[in-house]
Amino acid sequence: MFSIAAHGHVNPSLEVIRELVARGHRVSYAVPASFAAKVAETGATPSSTPRRSRPTTTRTPGAPN
Repeated sequence: MFSIAAHGHVNPSLEVIRELVARGHRVSYAVPASFAAKVAETGATPSSTPRRSRPTTTRTPGAPN
């Protein structure tokens, strides 16, 4: 499973994940570490996604903005 890493997206999916696990499916859920405990409570395996940082850019001196 993969979802947007926000409470409004992850929380509603947890019951679906819980049901899939209850039916015998092995479920991995790619989430940031902050959601890992909630996912683990469903019986699924949380898979940490790396936190993305903002891309860095360098400005060439004399180049237009």
